[in-house]
Amino acid sequence: MDHIRGAIAFVAAARVGSFTRAARSLDLSPQAVAASIARLEESLGVRLFNRTTRSIALTEEGSVFLQHAQMGLATLDDAVQALRDRTGAPSGLVRVTTGAAFARRYLLRLLPEFSKRYPDVRLDLSFDDRKVDIVREGYDVAIRGGAIADSSLITRRVCALHTICVASPAYLRKHGVPKQPDDLAKHRIIALRFASGATSTWDFQVKGKAVQFEPAQPVLTLSDTEAVGDAAAAGIGVARVAAHFAWHYLASGKLKSVLGHCNDLGRREMVIHYPHREFVAPRIRAFVDFALDTLQHEVSLHVTPKDLQQYEA
Repeated sequence: MDHIRGAIAFVAAARVGSFTRAARSLDLSPQAVAASIARLEESLGVRLFNRTTRSIALTEEGSVFLQHAQMGLATLDDAVQALRDRTGAPSGLVRVTTGAAFARRYLLRLLPEFSKRYPDVRLDLSFDDRKVDIVREGYDVAIRGGAIADSSLITRRVCALHTICVASPAYLRKHGVPKQPDDLAKHRIIALRFASGATSTWDFQVKGKAVQFEPAQPVLTLSDTEAVGDAAAAGIGVARVAAHFAWHYLASGKLKSVLGHCNDLGRREMVIHYPHREFVAPRIRAFVDFALDTLQHEVSLHVTPKDLQQYEA
């Protein structure tokens, strides 16, 4: 039991970076939290935190223990919650991480109906475009788009993610329509910068060969994928953007697709990840199933290459 108390105090302190704030969240005194962690360290025979009078920092051993402790406590919490949910509706906290642009466009609009259907489920949503280790950082669900690598996480597919080149009709009238990827060197380019700092390359297929265009001197660089489409619709230049973010602009005539005949749509997809456990807590399953069901009806997420052809410049 002391190990469990110590692990709870340790995880709480690691998450907030302070014994004092951890104590407030656990309704304990800072002295009790510090003593509990000290007993845990003594039992394990390692130092979990380096301490100063003002701050704490995880040691290497502490970082390793945090990952396993979070998983263990989450499993214990799920076991308790599962028994409670056998006789009632799903309840408890679900921590979700997803990209900021996707959250604004799609996830936020789901929340009123979800809250109405599951009033006892609380959501903690993190809008973050960086790569997140959901197990280590204590998330229950991640909604991510991109080239999804093999993972030990459970993966539920939402949709394919096509990427297209677009520009406004006004821009194309003034600067001309690019016919081949090489023509892009003469155009004003809107680039996307990833959270890593790298700039997105543009992929094409020309006579069966892969061709890449790297924006060398873009007129505008943005770190938000949705904003790239907004900038193109404003007439600033040519952009490469996810089709689902451009769809409403294409349908309204504010954007045209270009280079569609040689555009490599990509092999990216949108997925929902959650950690593999012996069982999934009802509150997590409720959120995942609700999100999947609702997103299946979002037309812009299920645009096909054939749908895009009608908007070619």
